[in-house]
Amino acid sequence: MNFLYPQFLYALFALIIPVVIHLFNFQRYKKVYFSNVSFLKEVKHATQAKSNLKHLLILLSRMLAITALVLAFAQPFIPTNNTQLSDPLQSSSVFIDNSFSAENKIEKSVLMDIERQIGLELLDVLPKSINHQVLTNNFQASQQHLYPTTELRKKVQKVTTNPNSQSLQKIIKRQSTAMDADNYSAYLISDFQKSQYDFSSVSVDSLTNYTLIPVEPSNANNVSIDSIWFLNPVHRINQEDQVFFRVTNYGNTELKNVDIRLTLNKEQRNFMKIDIPAHSSFDTVFTFHSNSTGWHSGIISVEDYPIVFDNQFFFNYHIRELVHVLSINSATSSTSFKKAFRTEPYFDYQEIQETTLDLRAFQFTDLIILNELNGFSSGFKSAILDFVNNGGSLTIIPSADANQEELNQLLSNLRIQPLGSIQTDTMKVNTIDLKSNLYTGVFSNQEANVNLPTILKQFYTKSNANSIPLLGTPNNQNILSQWNENKGPVYLFTIPMNEAYSNFTQHSIFLPTFFQMGFTSADPATPYQVIGVDELLPLMNSSVENELIFHVSNTHLHVDIIPEIIPQNSGVMISLHGGIETAATYQVSQKDSVIGLLSFNYQRIESNPTYHTSNDLLAIIDSLGLTNFSVFNPTLNTFSEDFNTREKGIELWRWFVIFTLLFLAIEIVLIRFFKPSVL
Repeated sequence: MNFLYPQFLYALFALIIPVVIHLFNFQRYKKVYFSNVSFLKEVKHATQAKSNLKHLLILLSRMLAITALVLAFAQPFIPTNNTQLSDPLQSSSVFIDNSFSAENKIEKSVLMDIERQIGLELLDVLPKSINHQVLTNNFQASQQHLYPTTELRKKVQKVTTNPNSQSLQKIIKRQSTAMDADNYSAYLISDFQKSQYDFSSVSVDSLTNYTLIPVEPSNANNVSIDSIWFLNPVHRINQEDQVFFRVTNYGNTELKNVDIRLTLNKEQRNFMKIDIPAHSSFDTVFTFHSNSTGWHSGIISVEDYPIVFDNQFFFNYHIRELVHVLSINSATSSTSFKKAFRTEPYFDYQEIQETTLDLRAFQFTDLIILNELNGFSSGFKSAILDFVNNGGSLTIIPSADANQEELNQLLSNLRIQPLGSIQTDTMKVNTIDLKSNLYTGVFSNQEANVNLPTILKQFYTKSNANSIPLLGTPNNQNILSQWNENKGPVYLFTIPMNEAYSNFTQHSIFLPTFFQMGFTSADPATPYQVIGVDELLPLMNSSVENELIFHVSNTHLHVDIIPEIIPQNSGVMISLHGGIETAATYQVSQKDSVIGLLSFNYQRIESNPTYHTSNDLLAIIDSLGLTNFSVFNPTLNTFSEDFNTREKGIELWRWFVIFTLLFLAIEIVLIRFFKPSVL
């Protein structure tokens, strides 16, 4: 047996009081007049024995009553295995898992309702004399303060599911930062999904007691659209396009004829039925056409219940009306580009001489071709570097007559391997990267013996791990390589475009190579963002002026946010500071003009509904030696009684109050009815 308030045991010294009363009060003699003295001696002996017995019984009842009363105030209890012997008047933190997994079912109820009810029951049994914390996955600043239980009840009643999902380590850290001391009690009410709760990385203070309160769902099945992607980042009008996606079956049974739909611009454009084995993912593709330029929004959806937050995946893409190509030429530059680009109306092709260069033209250009330039001024090199850092595409074609030192200085600024001396070995190009964005879809079949250009002379260059070789020769020299050291790609040729060096301009690969450079230079829109993960978001085709502001809005959801504008070298970025909470596609506008779309999706970390059972949690706690962790399985009907038994053990103070009253009653009976006769 233990005592909650052992300091009250000092009151047992009060047992001296009835002893003193007995010694000084009951020893007084009383005169009795009687005629027969001999008979009086007999009566006196009998009555004195009974009186002494009565006095001793009264003394004993009083001492037992005082002892029982003192023990009642000390609150004795028989501890259980989970009983916490620390001071109960400490602060506590209650975490309620309101992530989307709380949409799952437990019998006929929703997990969120059960967790909310447990939270209310828990607040009822926590001490009312001190303040406590209620924490959810929202991690709001207001949740870092302690409040009375009466106010916290109102907050718990308003808790609803939220797209955020926090790891166990973040939850524990958040709880500790709200407390002034380390010896607080923490309660975690959750379904304890395995994807969210990794106990192996837990680092906690041993003074804090953590109570895990699992709410185990009865459904462990779910189907999720996990991700989407485009193989070709550039979209063109009236051409076949493909959106790939992955759907996952997290359940224990194979699913037949799962209905999946593609919606574009609020119109259903395609659908399919697929079979998905248990615990597996399936990658497939929707094919579609777009008959207009501009921004397009899409949704890939699947029907599934009761976990519905991952049934839809929102995305967007952009079709440019024109791609702006600027060729900067010297007097000896090749004229092949003019003939090539002006055969395709998708390109707005312009030429400018290096002697009449206007750097302001860079602002409205997607692809710049440095066509065999002879010199590079410091201002020109700086402007080229800014252009690439802002996402522009750059193609560099060396000149046989150029100042190679200046060219290599430009390459060095772009973090590209410099060119060496000219080699005169004649050989054919024998390697081509058909998987690169530049050559994807160029050839109808990917044969190893594709006819490729012949190289007569070339600038020597060393191989580099940071470059992507697109065209190469048998001596491991790159004719064309791609460098992604900056935001925009840089394509570097090691040959001038004239017949003295190769037959590249006469070869059939010439047009698709430069056309693909133009197509891929149109900065593709990021197809989607993830709520709670993507903090800084890029904008396309936007200009920042002091008098203009952006709006991120969705009229259907009644959302209109003015984001923070963050200019960077890589372009204009915006921050919404957690303002987006609902998955959907939002318009980005400036004044009355829509300049872009942003598609937001929920995190898929909770799509897998597998969870730790109570036995799993007990085994984990035991295996990791988490001695200050325990598991409590509540029953709502007897929550208060079960909780008090668990926290305080089997309480005995009520019994000692009853004993106190019983001994007082015995004393009263002895005084009133136990009267020794004098006859």
